[in-house]
Amino acid sequence: MLVELFGPPGAGKTTFTRAVGARLEAIGMPTAFLLSYRPAERMGGPGDIQVRRSATQLATLRRLCRPAVELLGGACRQIVHRSAAGTTGQLLALMPPQDAFWAIRLRQYLQRLDRAWQHALGADAVVLCDQGYLQAVASLLVLAGSDRSNSVSPALALLPVADLRVRLDVPIEILTERLERRYREQGRFERLLELDLARNLAFVPALMCLDAALEERGLPVVRVGCSDQTEMEEEAIRVVSMIDDAWPIARVRST
Repeated sequence: MLVELFGPPGAGKTTFTRAVGARLEAIGMPTAFLLSYRPAERMGGPGDIQVRRSATQLATLRRLCRPAVELLGGACRQIVHRSAAGTTGQLLALMPPQDAFWAIRLRQYLQRLDRAWQHALGADAVVLCDQGYLQAVASLLVLAGSDRSNSVSPALALLPVADLRVRLDVPIEILTERLERRYREQGRFERLLELDLARNLAFVPALMCLDAALEERGLPVVRVGCSDQTEMEEEAIRVVSMIDDAWPIARVRST
């Protein structure tokens, strides 16, 4: 069973995914993760601040170099994985990012996501994906630089469908505060890999457009609030209950 989460930057997608996963594991349900970390999120425990900062910078440099390193490898893999390459190319043609750097990053991200998604489909477990295809479509909407709302439905028609779609909602004032705090805590290198505040907040209307397109296609979305820790924990319990109910049906469908 594949559960896809999406939401604006700063909504707490990775944190909520971990919370759901911990509760699933607590009730004995086999669980796996497809997580997309920012460099700072890889650092666990308080540690020494200088060591943490150095490790974060190294992770950021790897992320800066990875698109260029993978570009040649991705071109070679397209020969073998023509379907995946075709889907990625069609998505980028529907909503082409204006910034060349982000176009390369999204192309590489989508190609890696396709391989991970295909692997997840074969897992006899609940696979939680904190940023999948729906998040990528929202990113393309934000980065296209012009109104591409008419392209959302054709884009969705190209994509694999998760068993459960969960959207995280946070009031705009809380979201703004979280994003501003994130920016203050980032180093110079890490900021190169992040969108600015205006474009991060542009995910809110982009996700509304995405919601409408999903509804038109008969793909319901579970909306959860993540304003604070208490609400997140309550919503995690609700989502776990939904997964528990859907798990037997999803297993039958996958066999």
